[in-house]
Amino acid sequence: MNELIKTLESINHPNISIKIFPPNMRLSDLERATIIYPITPAHFVLFEMSINDKGSIFSESSSYLFIFKHILVSSSMGLDYFYRSDGALDANPTSCTLLYEKSGIKSFELIIDTEKKTHHIALNLKDGNVFRSVGFHTDKDIPDDLIPTLNKALKITKWD
Repeated sequence: MNELIKTLESINHPNISIKIFPPNMRLSDLERATIIYPITPAHFVLFEMSINDKGSIFSESSSYLFIFKHILVSSSMGLDYFYRSDGALDANPTSCTLLYEKSGIKSFELIIDTEKKTHHIALNLKDGNVFRSVGFHTDKDIPDDLIPTLNKALKITKWD
């Protein structure tokens, strides 16, 4: 467990930030306007990963709040929902909040759009759908251990 926390803390990238919460932190300790069933304020909060495109005029961001057995995903703009089989874009909302049970998530993945030269963190769902974070341009390499660490974190429900 401590190794996972150390790895998360060591991730250093201008577009990706990770905030780790203490072991006894609960959702009620955060200033969240919406608490969605089946989440209660008593559930443990592990960490939050934020992705920012560092835009000059309009900045877009996506955040992933790892809670007990859930992930709360929110995006200011540009969160793309697409189906892997044909790549068709089903929706592109201007802002959204999504709640997933970790048991319904297959894995995280780094996607690089070579045409637009943008990077995305993809959340692969077990039903075949994928949620993609906002795209960001970067000259700095994304840490090799980011995606394996996020996938490991899917199995964690609380810090010991």
